[in-house]
Amino acid sequence: MNTNELAELKGQMIDSIEDYLDQHSLNLIDNEERLSAIEDGEDEESCAKIYGSNYDYIGELIEDRATQSIQEHTYMREVEAFDLMLAIRNRVCDLLVPEDITLFKEHFSTLSDTLIDTLFNWGLLKDKAPQTKPYGYMLVEVRERDISTRQCRTKLEAYELLKNRYEKIVHENDDTDEGEIGDFWSWVNGNYENYDSQIVEIA
Repeated sequence: MNTNELAELKGQMIDSIEDYLDQHSLNLIDNEERLSAIEDGEDEESCAKIYGSNYDYIGELIEDRATQSIQEHTYMREVEAFDLMLAIRNRVCDLLVPEDITLFKEHFSTLSDTLIDTLFNWGLLKDKAPQTKPYGYMLVEVRERDISTRQCRTKLEAYELLKNRYEKIVHENDDTDEGEIGDFWSWVNGNYENYDSQIVEIA
């Protein structure tokens, strides 16, 4: 893939998001560009939901991350792809009408599989992430001698949980710098306790 193909990649991924919104009857807050286009005669039903500045707001994430891989001649790491998926999800949520946000988040893993497939097909990922399956992964957390587990449907969901838990533990321990988060693991030396987490695949 080269930089001349970025617009096509971006368009394909945003089309997938648009199709997903249509499939689940999810709606964005109308922006001025879309409203003006409809007032100028464009059919409201066929006018894209992700339009104008909304398109750019989501698309710049895809373009920036893909450009980095192309310029550095490197594959995107799986964790970097997951970070991109979460960033896209958050930006779409910024644009959704409030009553549709929860439904979009609950089923986002299905859309993320499609978007990650697209990155793989364009040669930006070396390995293709596994498709969604019921409780395919588990986050294992160890706090001193206490062990807890949480089952997750997808690796993306497990990674998001790992990242959120890591940030929360760091904050609760006075923003300690005694910690590190990797692709699918983390550790924190807190004020009085040690924390370790690992994502494992369920056989």
